[in-house]
Amino acid sequence: MKYVMMFTFMILSITIGAFNRVIVSMYRMNNQTSFSYDGVTAYMQVNTSLSDKPMLGVYEVCSVASGDLSLPYQGKQRVMDIAVWDAYVNRTDGLLMHFDILVSTEVQERDQILAYANQFLASKELDVENVEIRKCEFCHIERATDETVRAIEVKGFDIIEFENCV
Repeated sequence: MKYVMMFTFMILSITIGAFNRVIVSMYRMNNQTSFSYDGVTAYMQVNTSLSDKPMLGVYEVCSVASGDLSLPYQGKQRVMDIAVWDAYVNRTDGLLMHFDILVSTEVQERDQILAYANQFLASKELDVENVEIRKCEFCHIERATDETVRAIEVKGFDIIEFENCV
C-alpha cells in the first residue's frame, strides 16, 4: 500500500510570505542550540511494499525558502521565564490537595491564575470546597522545560501535582 503526502518542513520560524512555525525538541537536534537551516517543500511518498525503494522517499522538491538551499536561517532556543503559584484546595472528602500552577511571568492577574486552577480541578472531577492560591516567593525556576513551555503556549499554564491530586 502506498500513501502520497505533501510535507512542508520548516524548523523554528521563517517569515517569507506566510508565517510558518514548527517546534522541534532540542534532543532531536542533539541538544544543539546554534545551527543553520532552510525550509523545503517536497513531494514525498511512503513505500511499504518495494524493497528496492526507500520507505520514505523524496520524489520532487517543490520549493526552497531561500531559493538556493544556502541555509540562511539560524536556530534559536526558546527560553521562557515562569512564575509559580501554590494552590491548596480543601476537598469534600477532607483531604487537602496541593499543586503548583506554572505560568509565564507576564501573567500576573490573580483571577486568571484562579481560572487556571479551576480548569485543572474540573479535569480531575473532584468535589472541592474552596481554592486558595498564592504566588510562591521562594520558588525559582530559571528556565521552563520544553514540556512546560508547550503547555503554557497551548493552554496558558502547566501544573505540577504534589498532594492528593488523584
